[in-house]
Amino acid sequence: MIYDWYIQQQMQAATGLELDDDDFTWQFRGIASDHVNTFMLFEREKMLTVMEAMLGSLESDEATVTRCRQVLTLWITGLDTLARERNTAEILPRVHPHSSGQVDQLLNGDIRLLQQCSEEEYLRLTGQTDLPENQRIPQKTFNATEKYWQRFEAWLG
Repeated sequence: MIYDWYIQQQMQAATGLELDDDDFTWQFRGIASDHVNTFMLFEREKMLTVMEAMLGSLESDEATVTRCRQVLTLWITGLDTLARERNTAEILPRVHPHSSGQVDQLLNGDIRLLQQCSEEEYLRLTGQTDLPENQRIPQKTFNATEKYWQRFEAWLG
């Protein structure tokens, strides 16, 4: 249907994500309760796609964009790995129609587990164990980048 195609095109233009028909519902009857709702768990691949779309829209120098990409990739990798290991979606950002009503509402992920784990576990979860020590971002420095993650989650919403 044309509505499905239009919604999918708008989402892809805004976020880079290609929605499947199961990812959203809509109601258009010309009344106040008309809506489009998505059902989406932002796992690693989806978040990386959205991150690239977001970074592509920034009017910043290349060094800033590179730093943002590096930090956000650590957040994405760490949270996704942790969510898979703990077998829980609560750690990841998500949108669910039951939380949304007529307007999608992002349910933020729970970042505390990643911030509070040991330095060794943090390095493993974020995929930094094989990097030379001078290329790693220590957990204390990483935790100070929470504002990057909050801005990214705001952009997801």
